[in-house]
Amino acid sequence: MTLSEKAAYLRGLYDGLGLSEAGTAEARLMNAMIDVIEEMAGHVAENEESITAMADQVDDLNEAVDELCDLLSDSLDEEDEDEGTEFEVECPKCHAPIILDEETLAGGQVACQSCGQRFTIDVGYTDEEDEEDEEG
Repeated sequence: MTLSEKAAYLRGLYDGLGLSEAGTAEARLMNAMIDVIEEMAGHVAENEESITAMADQVDDLNEAVDELCDLLSDSLDEEDEDEGTEFEVECPKCHAPIILDEETLAGGQVACQSCGQRFTIDVGYTDEEDEEDEEG
């Protein structure tokens, strides 16, 4: 039996005893107490609905976080499986995309697979700068 049903039962007992017609101080007190119980039962029912709705939202968020974690984990696993990082540059002559691995990029000289144009890639630093960074 829910709290609202119990409050309704108390109201029925009160009315059945004919106390509302007695008009005594005790009858007024009991009526006021039952009014409070009925109001509290209504608030409890509303809170239970809100809690259920929030619990559903938390479950949905947990599922979304789990899916994101799985995607991130899969992505990190794929990166670990790659032999090296790849970079994409554009040929200055034919504008075709060129995929470079770290070794080719470090060499600095690249030939376009589409048009054969050879060009230099400037990575913006030298190996000596790397060594200084490691020492510093």
